[in-house]
Amino acid sequence: MDPEAQLMRRDDVTLVDRAIRNLPRRSRQLLRLRELDGLSYRELARAIGVPMGTVMSGLSRARDAFRGALEHELKSRASAV
Repeated sequence: MDPEAQLMRRDDVTLVDRAIRNLPRRSRQLLRLRELDGLSYRELARAIGVPMGTVMSGLSRARDAFRGALEHELKSRASAV
């Protein structure tokens, strides 16, 4: 990977990291367990001790919050340039 691509990738990782850090703890937990660890909805429900419907609605809200946080970070980056 060339240096410019590495720099752009590092910037993207930083952007995503900042967006995730701004989410509530439960949202971060749900996204990590589902998207990074690959747990099924049933496994997630068992892991955090809530009904599967709660997992599904919580993930939906967490994804919406992440999109909003990411958009905010992108706008902040654009205004800084």
